[in-house]
Amino acid sequence: MSAIDRWKRISRERIRDVTRRLEGFSGRLGIWNITDHNQQVGFASCGAWHERLRFKRLYLESENTKRSFRFVTSFKLESELMRETERLGLVVLNGSEGTSSLKSHILRIPRFVSLVVDLPDTIEEYFSNLPTNRRRQVRQAIDRGYRVEYNRETIFCREFVQAYNLPTVQNSHGEEGIITKETELIKLLRESDTEIMKVLKGDKCILAGICINTGDAYQLYKVGWLNGDTRWVKEGAHTFHIWQAIIRARELGLSILDLGGTPPFLDDGVFNYKMRWNARLNTKRRTLGEHCLLMNPGHPAVQSFFQRHSMIVYDSANRIYFCSGHRPSNLKLCKGILDGISGWWRLASPQEAKDRGLDKEPSNGMPSGWFAPEPLDDL
Repeated sequence: MSAIDRWKRISRERIRDVTRRLEGFSGRLGIWNITDHNQQVGFASCGAWHERLRFKRLYLESENTKRSFRFVTSFKLESELMRETERLGLVVLNGSEGTSSLKSHILRIPRFVSLVVDLPDTIEEYFSNLPTNRRRQVRQAIDRGYRVEYNRETIFCREFVQAYNLPTVQNSHGEEGIITKETELIKLLRESDTEIMKVLKGDKCILAGICINTGDAYQLYKVGWLNGDTRWVKEGAHTFHIWQAIIRARELGLSILDLGGTPPFLDDGVFNYKMRWNARLNTKRRTLGEHCLLMNPGHPAVQSFFQRHSMIVYDSANRIYFCSGHRPSNLKLCKGILDGISGWWRLASPQEAKDRGLDKEPSNGMPSGWFAPEPLDDL
């Protein structure tokens, strides 16, 4: 990629960043309505761009959407939000709305969760306990002849952002991606126990990652592959990167590998990929923000959303649960993930809710009585 192309890409990202900030501010003054192109399905939002983009993809399943904004005075906001919830099924709130009088009606979903790997005394023991397909992937990555280098050179930070992280985030996550700032990386390298890991094929660096020694864990903070080319992922460079991080953690005397922020949705490819390293849910690290949702549980679009997506949520007591339209026996979860949750909530169908006399009002620490507890004992 030429220097001009990189400059254009960075300029576009800076413009988007300003637009995102303005949108987040405007969401505090009124309501955005986001609908699919045919205006058949939609949701309302008082949140920032993170919320709009993520739920455009997950709730509407469409990139071709329309947006409209209307100002709403503060004394009318609550009634308008409840009206939109009934009409559209979903309202995505700014996090600050979670402290309002609507608090008991809000479903809280972490934006990201932390998955970590507990490392035994020897690498051989860890490797032998991995799933068969993951052991095969590690062997294949090693056989490709990659090698790894570590350094703390701040001069590489600009190249990391421009040639690795930025194109990778844009190619993998599109508008939802959050680009790392060069100044942030320089500060990390100067002020904390941070290093750069480079995965090389011959003399070419095909993948680079920012790794932090937090004192009890080796954290994979940021990563990117050269020019965002997914060929390097398909050829095992990312698998090699994680495998080398495991080795590095043990070299440094650490017993935990932190795989970094992970989307909280079970069907998400990133969640599943990290889970298959025999990861567990880190219940102590909850600093990655959250989505606050108002929902009409009987709305067809909400019912469909929970049938497609099983997700980690917080109840009113801040306990971690899985929430789904399915029973836990219908889904595949590793023991380390199940051990990190307090239980399982299943969203009942309208017919089941009617048959069981379930109420839409908040119940049992959840925003609706339609969330029925499911046993985990048989798993």
